[in-house]
Amino acid sequence: MVLKALNFTWYCRVVAPEKEAYEFLDQNGFPDEKKYPGQKIPLPREPNYISPNPGCFGNGPGRLATRSGKISINTKSFETYSRVYEIMVIISKGDRRAKARVELEVGEIPAPVSAISCISQSLCFPAFEGVYVNPTSRLAFLGKCTAFCEGDDLHYEWTIKSSDPKTPLITVK
Repeated sequence: MVLKALNFTWYCRVVAPEKEAYEFLDQNGFPDEKKYPGQKIPLPREPNYISPNPGCFGNGPGRLATRSGKISINTKSFETYSRVYEIMVIISKGDRRAKARVELEVGEIPAPVSAISCISQSLCFPAFEGVYVNPTSRLAFLGKCTAFCEGDDLHYEWTIKSSDPKTPLITVK
């Protein structure tokens, strides 16, 4: 008995501000792999703020030139900022196929860089999973914008969660 390996076919397109359509689809709604030459993921560079080029990398929506089961893309490889990109993988084995998608929003840059810390080291202490705080003690954070702080509408938001999954999340704005 010969076991067939899984095949991975990756696609990328822009879905916002305007959704790009795949031009060639098969009868089941999957992009027709044979009609899309594989696009190489370019090296990271400074993307344009407004680019007239379609797709993730300026070549329109299409197939990526990789068959790996894992993909890694530096966001600086995308054509432009302020867009939402859809990365889709079609996994096939024999006649069976399934697809999964993830949307990746690349925001405007330069984005503000912030530092968040406890006001006192005695109020919280670092751990591998995050920062532990004593729930019976006062908790005070210090938020500070350290770079690219232009704009009047900067705000901070923290989410605090308990190590006990039954305890609800606390969001501080």
